[in-house]
This record gives sequence, C-alpha cells and structure tokens, in this order.
Amino acid sequence: MSRILMVSALVILLWPQSLLSLKNSQLFDYFPIYQLPEQYFSGNFGLPERPSRPLSLEHSQQPSAYTPTRLLNLARQSSSLTPILLLDQPTKPTVERFANYLLLQESLARWHYHWGTEALLGQRNQTQLYDYFLSSYWFQENLQRFLAQSEYGFPELSLVRTLSAIQASAFFLEVSYPTIFCLFFKESRLDYKAVSASGARGLGQLTGIAIKQIELLREDTEEQNRLNAALHHLQQRYADPTWQGILTELGYQVQLPQNLSLPPKMVVPTRSASLLLPEVQKRLKEEQLPYASKTSQIRRRLNRLRQGRPLSLIYAPIHAHYVLALEENYAGEPGNIFHIETNILLSTLLFRHYLQSEWRYGESVWKPRPEVQRVLAVAAYNQGQSSARNLFRLLQKEIGKKPEEITLKEFVEHLTPQKVQQALKGSKAQARELIDHALNVAECAESSVAPSIKDS
Repeated sequence: MSRILMVSALVILLWPQSLLSLKNSQLFDYFPIYQLPEQYFSGNFGLPERPSRPLSLEHSQQPSAYTPTRLLNLARQSSSLTPILLLDQPTKPTVERFANYLLLQESLARWHYHWGTEALLGQRNQTQLYDYFLSSYWFQENLQRFLAQSEYGFPELSLVRTLSAIQASAFFLEVSYPTIFCLFFKESRLDYKAVSASGARGLGQLTGIAIKQIELLREDTEEQNRLNAALHHLQQRYADPTWQGILTELGYQVQLPQNLSLPPKMVVPTRSASLLLPEVQKRLKEEQLPYASKTSQIRRRLNRLRQGRPLSLIYAPIHAHYVLALEENYAGEPGNIFHIETNILLSTLLFRHYLQSEWRYGESVWKPRPEVQRVLAVAAYNQGQSSARNLFRLLQKEIGKKPEEITLKEFVEHLTPQKVQQALKGSKAQARELIDHALNVAECAESSVAPSIKDS
C-alpha cells in the first residue's frame, strides 16, 4: 500500500473532530475522481471563488469578521478536493499541524482576506499538487522526522512563514501557485538554512549574480510596489488576531515576526556555518554531549546541514543549536538572505522577470507555449537567461517545429544531458543541475508531466 493514500473527500482525518461542522453521517458520501471540470484548472485554485489577481497593489479590502473557529469550519467545507493523509505510523501533533496549515491555507485566505492564488491550464490542482509533495521522499523520510522528533529543534513556525510568503508572493507578483511552490520545494526543500556547494543561499537559492539582477529589478517602481504590497499583507497577516487565533486552534504557539521590511540592499553573510561553529560548539559543551569537543565532527555536520542533508538522531542537537544561532545572527534580520520572507519575495521577483521576458534570438521573437515558457523560466532562474535561450534554440532545431508549436512533452523528452551541456557550453555537472531543476519543477507543477520518480 502506498505510504500516503490521497482521497478526495469532504474532511481530513487528521483534523480535530471538535473543529468539524459536519455530522459523521455526512463524511463519506462523495468521492469525486481526478477528472475535474476544465475551468477548474484555469483561474481560481480553490473555493470559495475569489480574485486571483490583485484588484490594486494595495488590495486593502478589510478582512472578514469571522471567528477563527468559523473560518476553519468554512475552509474545511470548501476543501472538497483536499487530500486525506493515511500514514504508516501514528502521526505526531507537529506533523498534523503542518498538514492542516498546508491543506487549509488557500481556503482560509479566500474566506478571510478575499483573494486566492491560481493554477494555470495544464497545472496540478490542489489535490494533485499536495499529493506530489506529501508523497515525496523528502516529506516522508525527512520533514516528518524533523517535525516529529523534538531533538532536532525544528522551528515549526518557519514552515508557516514559508507557506504564507509563497502564497503572498504568488498573488501579488502574479505567478501561478503550483509553479512557485514547486520552485521553492525543488530549490531548497523549503529549508531556509540551505547553502549549495556553489554558494547559493536560502529558500530560493540566490547567488551573487541573482542578487545583482534583483537589485536592478527593484529599480522598477511597479515591481517594488508589488513587493511592498506582498510585504504589507504579510505584516497584516502576522499581526492579525484572527489569523493568530487560527494558528492557535491548530496547535501552534504563535510568535510571528512583526518587523518585516525590505531594505534596498540584501545582506549576504559569507561562511555562515564556519562563523557560527564556535557558538554551536559552546552550546553543545554546555549540554555535555560526548562529541562537543570534536570540532572537525561538528564542522562536517554543519556542512551537511547547509547542503540540506539530514543528521542522524544522535547529532540532532547540532541541528537544534545551529537553527538558534542562525536565527539570532542572520535569519532574524529583515533583509538578510537567510530571512524567510525576504528571500521568498525577492526570489519570486526574479522568477517573475524570467517568466515574463521575451525570448529573442537575433531579430526573431519566440513565443513558446505558456507551459514551455514556465520550464524555460526555471532553466533561466537556474543557469541564466542566455543559457536557457541557447537551450531552447538548440531543442527547437532538433524537434523541427516552430517555437510556438513545441509541446511541453516534446520539450521535456529532448532535454538530455548532451544537449544541455552543448547549450550551456559548460560542465556535465551544470547540465545535470539544470535538467534536474527544470524537470523536477515541471513534474511537480505540471499535470501533463508524469513524475519519473517521487523520492525527490
């Protein structure tokens, strides 16, 4: 039996029964299949129907007057296409809280803030998207472990902040939710601590070149206004007593940041793990752990953490103390590259730029299909726009069709290491990285791309 069985129904088994407004006799009288109406895939991403584009960048409509309990009940009743989790092992309250927030956030925002995100034609709906995420190896074997075992000191609210910021950036910067959610999932596994071997940092894995591009984009008044609108909403949400009440009813101990801002320049600390090593080691010694004096062992484990690789339970305290040290020194500072909301909003701005860019070669302007353009934008986000343009030109010649005629299936089938390396004029590792990112985001977000594996 699959580790997670996804069933479309009117209720999630994980949710506390005291919060349900339906009677037991009503729970399982409707089992829709995945053949959904065509209009579901374009426009609104859930229920109730709400604008999926900002009416104004301020979008200053007042929140609802509903109580937290009422909003939770309304969200549940609206989530007829929300998955049920049937886990192999008893689910810990920490995992339940995260699953509840993940599955309810969209409907809660629609009921309370009167807007919602969207999935575009050909993309996964909510059920399919969360099926993919919750079935992934990362969630099953790693994220559940971090949430369930307190020794790791995993900051639960970091995931709430991450999901909230992704949702706000999708709405105010007008990017489809499946695409941007999958981009962050595949770039960093939703881990704000991540640092790649090439030095890319944070949830969006931003590099020095990417940061310079973002600074140029922020000179555009409209783009900066979009960032400000998203930031304003997050400030409103985090300070909203009703939203805090929702989190409390889900079981969270609410302590959300109230000092959000986007300074003109992003702060990029270098050698963060090395700089924090003495502080982490000091805390380990205070706990009198057997490996506390073994500096080389601790350094190796910190490097594993930076690369998004989990530690065994015996070394879980290293994770816990590194999280605290990173938050106190870097991630708690607005404008720092490790700051959750800063990284997500600015990464989304960069991706939006690639998504909306014209694809030119010489005097020719290509107009690829929207689903192909989304994958090209992921490739550009990973390796730069010129590399993505060269890749598309090479594949277009091989496929032998006009750019606007190439389907996503054809594009993906021709995305081979040899072709990508030729287009990048780079190493095999660069080619493999671009393919992994482009295909992984496409498999996650696009319903027409069948996942090759689900252990990402």
